[in-house]
Amino acid sequence: MHDSTTTTRAEVAPGVFLDTGPAVFIAPIRTLVVADVHWGYAQAQRDAGRLLPIWGDDDIDARLDRLVAETRASRLVIVGDIVHRAGSEDRAARTLGRLAGGLEVRLVAGNHDRRARLEMSDTLELGGWFFHHGDRTREVPGGCVEVVGHHHPAAFWSDGAGTRIKMPACVVGPRRIVLPAFSPWAGGVPWNDRLATDERLWVVSRRRVFPLATRSIPTSVTGRRRNKPGPEAF
Repeated sequence: MHDSTTTTRAEVAPGVFLDTGPAVFIAPIRTLVVADVHWGYAQAQRDAGRLLPIWGDDDIDARLDRLVAETRASRLVIVGDIVHRAGSEDRAARTLGRLAGGLEVRLVAGNHDRRARLEMSDTLELGGWFFHHGDRTREVPGGCVEVVGHHHPAAFWSDGAGTRIKMPACVVGPRRIVLPAFSPWAGGVPWNDRLATDERLWVVSRRRVFPLATRSIPTSVTGRRRNKPGPEAF
């Protein structure tokens, strides 16, 4: 994970590596961090009559296995929305139990996890990093970098003539990191013009991680900017 010369991962801050997983590895504390896994999302949709393919949970497991093996992390932190709904935790627990045989697993509760039968905490502080889901404002301890999920940030492009591209992204600044959603079903919220002046947007494709060259591309070029989350938001 420490080889920042490859395109599948990049050092986005000192000792912090973003992978196409999408995931972040914090090298000084040997911690792999993901957010918004949403185990059980496809089954929840099928139960509601929307027949999504059921492969999503297998894909989640395979990507986690790859990331753990490649980073050689000593700890995995999942920053909220571990499951999509209560009742999906059996599948999550099996995978997490298996991973716990080789590393420490810490779970931070998200808004989808309130009724899940998993051992979780609301916040977690480790070596100058402060983890919480991001669905509510938390007081960040002094000297800590805030790491959150929940928002599903994405990078957006449009040529103004109908062609639009949206891809998962990670927000990186000296005071906070907003993680991309790990779920394969997450649509993402355009973040181009939501960046603080000291933040950068890193785009995560399946084969490449790269910084967005400018923060001036407005999401409003779609003409359909919403004040409330759309159907792609969890």
